[in-house]
Amino acid sequence: MLDFIRQFGKNRHQVGSLVPSSRFLGDALIYRIKSHQGKKQILEVGPGTGAVTQRLVSQLSPGDELWLVEANPRFCEILEEKCQGIWSQNLLGVTVHIKRLYLEHLKEGLEFDFIVSGLPLNNFEPEVVQSILQSYQRLLKPDGYLSYFEYLAVRKLRSVVTNLTGSRAGLEVNSILDGFIDRFQIEAKPVFLNIPPAVARHFQLKDEA
Repeated sequence: MLDFIRQFGKNRHQVGSLVPSSRFLGDALIYRIKSHQGKKQILEVGPGTGAVTQRLVSQLSPGDELWLVEANPRFCEILEEKCQGIWSQNLLGVTVHIKRLYLEHLKEGLEFDFIVSGLPLNNFEPEVVQSILQSYQRLLKPDGYLSYFEYLAVRKLRSVVTNLTGSRAGLEVNSILDGFIDRFQIEAKPVFLNIPPAVARHFQLKDEA
Protein backbone atom coordinates (compact mmCIF):
# COMPACT_ATOMS: atom_id res chain seq x y z
CA MET A 1 0.00 0.00 0.00
CA LEU A 2 2.82 2.45 0.84
CA ASP A 3 4.43 1.86 -2.57
CA PHE A 4 1.09 2.54 -4.24
CA ILE A 5 0.65 5.81 -2.34
CA ARG A 6 4.19 6.94 -3.16
CA GLN A 7 3.73 6.23 -6.85
CA PHE A 8 0.36 7.99 -6.85
CA GLY A 9 2.09 11.11 -5.56
CA LYS A 10 4.80 10.89 -8.22
CA ASN A 11 2.76 9.75 -11.21
CA ARG A 12 -0.84 10.87 -11.01
CA HIS A 13 -1.32 10.45 -14.75
CA GLN A 14 -0.31 6.78 -14.50
CA VAL A 15 -1.95 5.94 -11.17
CA GLY A 16 -5.68 6.57 -11.14
CA SER A 17 -6.44 6.43 -7.43
CA LEU A 18 -4.80 6.72 -4.03
CA VAL A 19 -6.27 3.32 -3.07
CA PRO A 20 -5.77 0.05 -5.03
CA SER A 21 -8.86 -1.58 -6.55
CA SER A 22 -10.93 -3.74 -4.22
CA ARG A 23 -11.40 -7.49 -4.68
CA PHE A 24 -15.02 -6.77 -5.57
CA LEU A 25 -13.97 -4.59 -8.49
CA GLY A 26 -11.38 -7.18 -9.47
CA ASP A 27 -14.02 -9.91 -9.57
CA ALA A 28 -16.36 -7.69 -11.59
CA LEU A 29 -13.61 -7.13 -14.15
CA ILE A 30 -12.57 -10.78 -14.59
CA TYR A 31 -15.87 -12.63 -14.24
CA ARG A 32 -16.04 -13.51 -17.95
CA ILE A 33 -12.62 -15.14 -17.71
CA LYS A 34 -13.95 -17.55 -15.08
CA SER A 35 -16.36 -19.17 -17.54
CA HIS A 36 -13.88 -19.47 -20.42
CA GLN A 37 -13.17 -23.03 -21.56
CA GLY A 38 -9.74 -24.00 -22.86
CA LYS A 39 -6.44 -22.13 -23.07
CA LYS A 40 -6.54 -18.36 -23.00
CA GLN A 41 -4.27 -15.43 -23.71
CA ILE A 42 -4.83 -12.54 -21.31
CA LEU A 43 -3.43 -9.02 -21.30
CA GLU A 44 -3.67 -6.86 -18.19
CA VAL A 45 -2.85 -3.22 -18.85
CA GLY A 46 -1.84 -0.99 -15.96
CA PRO A 47 -1.88 -3.69 -13.25
CA GLY A 48 -0.18 -1.40 -10.71
CA THR A 49 0.80 -3.43 -7.64
CA GLY A 50 -1.44 -6.32 -8.68
CA ALA A 51 -4.75 -5.84 -6.85
CA VAL A 52 -6.74 -7.07 -9.86
CA THR A 53 -3.96 -9.44 -10.94
CA GLN A 54 -4.38 -11.21 -7.60
CA ARG A 55 -7.95 -12.15 -8.60
CA LEU A 56 -6.88 -12.91 -12.16
CA VAL A 57 -4.10 -15.39 -11.42
CA SER A 58 -6.51 -17.57 -9.43
CA GLN A 59 -8.36 -18.27 -12.70
CA LEU A 60 -5.31 -19.37 -14.71
CA SER A 61 -4.48 -22.93 -15.77
CA PRO A 62 -1.42 -24.60 -17.28
CA GLY A 63 -1.10 -23.58 -20.93
CA ASP A 64 -2.52 -20.09 -20.38
CA GLU A 65 -0.51 -16.99 -21.24
CA LEU A 66 -0.54 -13.78 -19.18
CA TRP A 67 0.93 -10.46 -20.27
CA LEU A 68 1.28 -7.66 -17.71
CA VAL A 69 2.00 -4.28 -19.31
CA GLU A 70 2.95 -1.59 -16.80
CA ALA A 71 4.82 1.67 -17.43
CA ASN A 72 5.80 2.30 -13.79
CA PRO A 73 9.19 0.69 -13.01
CA ARG A 74 8.56 0.22 -9.29
CA PHE A 75 5.25 -1.49 -9.97
CA CYS A 76 7.00 -3.83 -12.43
CA GLU A 77 9.44 -4.82 -9.68
CA ILE A 78 6.55 -5.57 -7.33
CA LEU A 79 4.79 -7.65 -9.98
CA GLU A 80 7.97 -9.64 -10.62
CA GLU A 81 8.32 -10.32 -6.89
CA LYS A 82 4.73 -11.51 -6.58
CA CYS A 83 4.96 -13.75 -9.65
CA GLN A 84 8.02 -15.41 -8.16
CA GLY A 85 6.53 -15.49 -4.65
CA ILE A 86 2.91 -15.45 -3.51
CA TRP A 87 1.45 -16.12 -6.99
CA SER A 88 3.92 -18.79 -8.04
CA GLN A 89 1.67 -21.78 -7.30
CA ASN A 90 -1.13 -20.30 -9.42
CA LEU A 91 1.31 -19.68 -12.26
CA LEU A 92 2.64 -23.22 -12.64
CA GLY A 93 2.53 -24.03 -16.36
CA VAL A 94 1.46 -20.46 -17.20
CA THR A 95 3.63 -18.32 -19.48
CA VAL A 96 4.01 -14.86 -17.93
CA HIS A 97 5.40 -11.75 -19.63
CA ILE A 98 5.94 -8.54 -17.64
CA LYS A 99 6.59 -5.59 -19.94
CA ARG A 100 7.67 -2.16 -18.76
CA LEU A 101 6.24 -0.02 -21.54
CA TYR A 102 3.17 1.87 -22.68
CA LEU A 103 0.37 -0.14 -24.25
CA GLU A 104 0.79 1.57 -27.62
CA HIS A 105 4.35 0.20 -27.83
CA LEU A 106 3.33 -3.45 -27.45
CA LYS A 107 4.57 -5.23 -30.53
CA GLU A 108 2.44 -5.89 -33.59
CA GLY A 109 1.02 -9.36 -34.19
CA LEU A 110 -0.15 -10.09 -30.64
CA GLU A 111 -3.83 -10.94 -30.06
CA PHE A 112 -5.64 -11.69 -26.82
CA ASP A 113 -8.82 -13.45 -25.74
CA PHE A 114 -9.19 -11.01 -22.84
CA ILE A 115 -7.88 -7.53 -22.12
CA VAL A 116 -8.34 -6.23 -18.58
CA SER A 117 -7.34 -2.61 -18.17
CA GLY A 118 -6.71 -0.47 -15.12
CA LEU A 119 -5.59 2.58 -17.08
CA PRO A 120 -7.09 5.82 -15.71
CA LEU A 121 -8.45 7.01 -19.05
CA ASN A 122 -10.08 10.06 -17.53
CA ASN A 123 -6.65 11.34 -16.44
CA PHE A 124 -5.24 11.45 -19.97
CA GLU A 125 -5.29 13.94 -22.79
CA PRO A 126 -7.74 13.25 -25.67
CA GLU A 127 -5.10 12.08 -28.14
CA VAL A 128 -3.72 9.60 -25.58
CA VAL A 129 -7.18 8.21 -24.89
CA GLN A 130 -7.79 7.78 -28.62
CA SER A 131 -4.46 5.99 -29.02
CA ILE A 132 -5.22 3.61 -26.14
CA LEU A 133 -8.66 2.73 -27.51
CA GLN A 134 -7.12 2.03 -30.92
CA SER A 135 -4.57 -0.25 -29.24
CA TYR A 136 -7.38 -2.19 -27.54
CA GLN A 137 -8.95 -2.76 -30.94
CA ARG A 138 -5.64 -3.83 -32.47
CA LEU A 139 -4.83 -6.33 -29.71
CA LEU A 140 -8.19 -7.97 -29.00
CA LYS A 141 -9.28 -11.05 -30.94
CA PRO A 142 -12.55 -10.62 -32.90
CA ASP A 143 -14.46 -12.75 -30.38
CA GLY A 144 -12.51 -11.51 -27.36
CA TYR A 145 -13.57 -9.33 -24.44
CA LEU A 146 -12.22 -6.02 -23.19
CA SER A 147 -12.95 -4.99 -19.60
CA TYR A 148 -12.02 -1.72 -17.95
CA PHE A 149 -13.38 0.41 -15.12
CA GLU A 150 -13.95 4.01 -14.28
CA TYR A 151 -15.10 5.72 -11.14
CA LEU A 152 -18.79 6.51 -10.93
CA ALA A 153 -19.72 10.04 -11.94
CA VAL A 154 -16.09 11.04 -12.55
CA ARG A 155 -16.79 12.27 -16.08
CA LYS A 156 -19.81 14.28 -14.95
CA LEU A 157 -17.63 15.89 -12.32
CA ARG A 158 -14.94 16.55 -14.90
CA SER A 159 -17.52 18.27 -17.11
CA VAL A 160 -18.36 20.64 -14.25
CA VAL A 161 -14.68 21.40 -13.66
CA THR A 162 -14.15 21.89 -17.38
CA ASN A 163 -16.96 24.41 -17.55
CA LEU A 164 -15.50 26.31 -14.59
CA THR A 165 -11.94 26.38 -15.90
CA GLY A 166 -12.68 26.81 -19.58
CA SER A 167 -10.52 23.82 -20.61
CA ARG A 168 -12.03 21.73 -23.41
CA ALA A 169 -9.87 18.61 -22.98
CA GLY A 170 -12.18 17.07 -20.39
CA LEU A 171 -15.23 17.40 -22.61
CA GLU A 172 -13.31 15.94 -25.54
CA VAL A 173 -12.29 12.90 -23.47
CA ASN A 174 -15.91 12.47 -22.40
CA SER A 175 -17.03 12.55 -26.02
CA ILE A 176 -14.43 9.97 -27.09
CA LEU A 177 -15.32 7.57 -24.29
CA ASP A 178 -19.08 8.02 -24.74
CA GLY A 179 -18.72 7.15 -28.42
CA PHE A 180 -16.68 4.04 -27.62
CA ILE A 181 -19.18 2.92 -24.97
CA ASP A 182 -22.17 3.49 -27.23
CA ARG A 183 -20.57 1.50 -30.03
CA PHE A 184 -19.00 -1.46 -28.24
CA GLN A 185 -20.19 -1.89 -24.65
CA ILE A 186 -22.17 -5.08 -23.93
CA GLU A 187 -22.46 -4.83 -20.15
CA ALA A 188 -21.74 -2.53 -17.21
CA LYS A 189 -21.51 -3.63 -13.57
CA PRO A 190 -21.58 -1.01 -10.79
CA VAL A 191 -19.26 -1.82 -7.90
CA PHE A 192 -20.17 0.14 -4.80
CA LEU A 193 -17.77 -1.80 -2.53
CA ASN A 194 -14.75 0.04 -3.87
CA ILE A 195 -13.05 3.30 -2.88
CA PRO A 196 -14.28 5.27 -4.70
CA PRO A 197 -17.30 3.38 -6.13
CA ALA A 198 -16.72 2.29 -9.72
CA VAL A 199 -18.31 0.68 -12.75
CA ALA A 200 -16.77 -2.28 -14.59
CA ARG A 201 -17.43 -1.99 -18.32
CA HIS A 202 -17.29 -4.94 -20.71
CA PHE A 203 -16.89 -4.68 -24.48
CA GLN A 204 -16.68 -6.70 -27.66
CA LEU A 205 -14.92 -4.85 -30.44
CA LYS A 206 -16.28 -6.65 -33.49
CA ASP A 207 -16.43 -4.59 -36.64
CA GLU A 208 -19.88 -3.35 -37.49
CA ALA A 209 -21.55 -4.92 -40.53
